[in-house]
Amino acid sequence: MKFNKLKSHLIFLLVLSCAILHAQEALISGIIETEIGDPVGLVSVSCTGSNESVFTTGNDGAYNFTVPLNSNYVIIPEKDINPLNGVTTFDLVLISSCILGSGNCSPYQLIAADVNKSNSVTTFDLVILRRLILGIDLDFNVNTSWRFVDKAFVFPDPTNPFQTIFPEAIYLNNLSEAQSGLDFIGIKIGDLNHSANPNMLLGTEDRNMVGTLTFQLDNQKIITGETYEIAFKAKDFDAILGYQFTLSFDPNVLEFESISKCGLASVSESNFGLHRLSEGVITTSWNGADAVALKDGETVFALNFTAKKSAALMETISVGSQYTPAEAYNADAEVLGVALLFNNDGRETITDADFELMQNVPNPFGQETAIAFFLPIATTASLSIFDASGKVVKVIENNYAKGYHEVVLNASELNGSGILYYQLETASHTTTKRMLITK
Repeated sequence: MKFNKLKSHLIFLLVLSCAILHAQEALISGIIETEIGDPVGLVSVSCTGSNESVFTTGNDGAYNFTVPLNSNYVIIPEKDINPLNGVTTFDLVLISSCILGSGNCSPYQLIAADVNKSNSVTTFDLVILRRLILGIDLDFNVNTSWRFVDKAFVFPDPTNPFQTIFPEAIYLNNLSEAQSGLDFIGIKIGDLNHSANPNMLLGTEDRNMVGTLTFQLDNQKIITGETYEIAFKAKDFDAILGYQFTLSFDPNVLEFESISKCGLASVSESNFGLHRLSEGVITTSWNGADAVALKDGETVFALNFTAKKSAALMETISVGSQYTPAEAYNADAEVLGVALLFNNDGRETITDADFELMQNVPNPFGQETAIAFFLPIATTASLSIFDASGKVVKVIENNYAKGYHEVVLNASELNGSGILYYQLETASHTTTKRMLITK
């Protein structure tokens, strides 16, 4: 009997101790959203204090920690993946407006425009961002893909957020009670028009196109050993703010020589990515400070090639989105597709970016990767992921508009590590590529 009473007393003391211990803890929490209120997923939020904990945000952008009272804590969010997410040549247009003072840029957009993290927005930020768009650089080098600012912070001068040091962490001194509303604004570097998908767990990003920017070329017969200036001429080039695309050529037929002078005075070699010539690939990105109009037939730019074999030009050159997605922008900030129109002795043949499945980026990957593809028409498409044995790991099926699309996969959605295969299938096309996941 005495033993049972002692046992009950010990249990009571244990429960009381746990209750006291629990009463000495508190919940601290917050939400991470973009300037326009979209939750930011896959943010690693660290809470340093008596010990360090890390919380990864999900679809709702929320985080929370249960911590002991009467201690000091620092909340720091971090996200440094997929730097090209939401970054296009149109962002260069907007950054130019910020530099010239003609754009009504928020403090968060100005931070996004500070690509090189110099606490200022200059033309050098344009240079760095363009190199990323062209595929010359794979990341920002001196900056992270995302930055975060304490939502409660008020910029003394919203037109110059770099005037004072803005808080990228929240400090809690001698925590005495639960704290909620410890929120952050997430800023995707390089993305000023908020086109980035801030919550990669949601999967896709679409760019719907309202028309097409067409470049005219003469479908000449090229002869082995001869050098040719291939002029890309304007066709309805009216009020265009910028364009970008991947130009593919057959390296067995053509050898690139140089860039000729252009109808667009602001076009130079810096507007081209020439680092993949051995693959038969040239990337290009151009934008103007103001919308530009050219007369039909006026040369936009010209490239010089030497023919290794004889062929029709139309059979050797095409436009696509393999590395730099094919799109253009008009004065109304609408997105256009890009196409080539070949003149054939009075007849015209137009080719635009065709069905294309691109290599996932990054590859190999450990946490997250993006798979981009281009559809020539609106259609239903399915993206299937297979392991090395051929077992289906994941299937994403959707109705897609014509144009560029991107699906982002998280490693947690895929089983195991090693070689995986991904296949894009529509009613008329099927293509497969390989990727590598490391854990």
